[in-house]
Amino acid sequence: MAYEDNALDIGRVMRCTGAVVGARPAAIFGIAAVSMAVPAAISYALGEPGRDAAARGMGLAGGMMMLGLIANAAMQAALFRITIDEAAGVRRGMSEIVPGALRALPAMIGLTILSWLGIFGASLLLVVPGIIVALMWAVAGPALIARQEGVLAALGYSRAITRGARGSLFLLLGGIGIVVSIIAIGAFMAKPDLAMPGGVTVGILVIQVAINAVVYALWSVLTAAIYVDLSAGDGELASERYAEVFA
Repeated sequence: MAYEDNALDIGRVMRCTGAVVGARPAAIFGIAAVSMAVPAAISYALGEPGRDAAARGMGLAGGMMMLGLIANAAMQAALFRITIDEAAGVRRGMSEIVPGALRALPAMIGLTILSWLGIFGASLLLVVPGIIVALMWAVAGPALIARQEGVLAALGYSRAITRGARGSLFLLLGGIGIVVSIIAIGAFMAKPDLAMPGGVTVGILVIQVAINAVVYALWSVLTAAIYVDLSAGDGELASERYAEVFA
């Protein structure tokens, strides 16, 4: 199938995102909160002030980065599955969602690392190639979960279905990124301690986890909603129902 004329319906994507979040708020924000809270709690516990902090700092930072990557990949796998299923009229319980996300975890981690390397490598040339690669692979994660054909196939499918929609994708994701940045700057100005690891208390940690959980949850659902919209023409996701519900 040719995707050169594929178009992204931003309004329908936003309606789909809102509908999915409204249908499964406990599952979506609960999964996101756990995935944010576990690395944050471990980092807080291991980062207590001590004389040996500097010596173990680099190893701790590397370990926490890997833990964060694993937690984020698991969260995305689960939320992508929820969103894709809801758009197709399928409702799975947590007893199916969580094991499915864990089975997809190795592939999601591989996809994340490969995507980072690709975008970083393209960005070394110029900013524009990096942006193009990021837009090209924007829905590779949901494609991996929905199609279950492997990392390279997911990257290729994402590249194909975004071909005619990258301008709209840039406007949508760029606009949301600007809004999130403005909110983050406002939060920092109102409460500078939120961005200061050395001065973090349990209360501030809880606020950080809550904010991150909301942002990452909404971003994951939005990404999957974009995938659903762009892939609906393939007839894979009960596209008639999708068009009827979110038109």
